[in-house]
Amino acid sequence: MKKKKKVFFWLKLDQNFFKNLAIKHALKRVPGGKDIVLIYQMLMLESLSTEGVLYYEGTLPSLEKELAVKLDVEEEEIQMTIGYFKQAGLIQVDDEHNAEMLQVPALMEQETDWARYKREQRKTPKLDNVQQVSNNCPTELEIEIELEQEIDIEKEIKSEVDIVKTATELNIFDYYQQRIGALDGYQYEKLKDYLDIDKLEPALVKRAIDRAADNAKRNFGYVNAILKNWAQNDIKTIVQQDEEQRNFVDRKSSSFQDGNTSQPRKTNIPDWALEEIEQDNSEEAIQRMQALKARMLANEKDEPVPEWAEKVLASQQTAEGQAKLADIYAELEAMENGET
Repeated sequence: MKKKKKVFFWLKLDQNFFKNLAIKHALKRVPGGKDIVLIYQMLMLESLSTEGVLYYEGTLPSLEKELAVKLDVEEEEIQMTIGYFKQAGLIQVDDEHNAEMLQVPALMEQETDWARYKREQRKTPKLDNVQQVSNNCPTELEIEIELEQEIDIEKEIKSEVDIVKTATELNIFDYYQQRIGALDGYQYEKLKDYLDIDKLEPALVKRAIDRAADNAKRNFGYVNAILKNWAQNDIKTIVQQDEEQRNFVDRKSSSFQDGNTSQPRKTNIPDWALEEIEQDNSEEAIQRMQALKARMLANEKDEPVPEWAEKVLASQQTAEGQAKLADIYAELEAMENGET
């Protein structure tokens, strides 16, 4: 019977771990914040062998009680830690009371005992020539063992390649938090959908994050606007986006050279951006939608914006209206800046 291989897991924190806004806020502003961050790291380590998920076993009345016993800390401290990082969007708790540590998949690494042995073996000094010659006469048993090990190595290499690919995709979430800010659950799922459903390559998602950060637009609405437009235009790779960007520049240059700058131009704001506004049937939203369309049309024709539209757009919004339109304005701005 073949012996089961032992697998070693470890957590690899980069230098930006403590620059995360949720971590910094906990350390500086939250009472007992240092303990919360320490317990958060303990929870991350506890979840390594289950790919970042802390499963509720049902032995004790709650997940918090089970974790308190496992980690030898107070239940209240576990509750505070999970509550804080859940609100920060770094922990998700499902209907079955399992807790998913969203940062872990991007930060974890692993290797088998055999891979560790080979790595350590490469560090040892080479044998002298006499010993090497004596080792060139392997027995039948040694040959059989070596063949089995070679097969295992091939399997491990394939497994490691898959792990690297997964880590590349998952590192996008950590990269977003480094450049933009903390992800909440909704934003995490949206980015994941762009990777898994729309099949945008990770490098393309990274480009959208970079453009938002470099333009001082550190909000999810701006990043989402860029990715949404790319996905709807079937742009899934860096190569495709580079080509689209060249075409966009060529179109603008051609229009300028032909002397058509005074002619009405076709806006590159897609219909779906306006449709999102139209989904809100409140009187305020309808008025602002009409005013926004009027202003866009005037800008396209290089004409003055109608006075009534200026008044509507300048009027005080309700808090709900501000929140709803904030992301949409970010999307429109991204589209007008040529983020296609």
